Amino acid sequence: MLIDFPLAFELISGIDYSFDIYVNGKQVHSQNGTSEFAGFKTIDLDKNITVKSNDTFKVVFKNNNVPYQAFSRQHYMPGMSFVSNDGQSWKDITLDNKTVCLKVYTL
Repeated sequence: MLIDFPLAFELISGIDYSFDIYVNGKQVHSQNGTSEFAGFKTIDLDKNITVKSNDTFKVVFKNNNVPYQAFSRQHYMPGMSFVSNDGQSWKDITLDNKTVCLKVYTL
């Protein structure tokens, strides 16, 4: 299986962002950019990332405008949506009926 984005998220225009991808706890990719317009954006990776069956992966997305959805009809899954002001201390916002608007697609 490959992580061959789209990585989709919502931003306002002109916001710098960066993200790191980890597979089994090891950082395997970093990328950055600037949002060109407001709304949902799809980012293609600079390279494909291989993810095998039973591997775990995470995307750490960094910017100063974290889009989230609150109190929707979706099912919140604890342990899936974390935010941090300093990159050290993380809060699971699903416990407050919120989720970060970020999707990762795999092939």
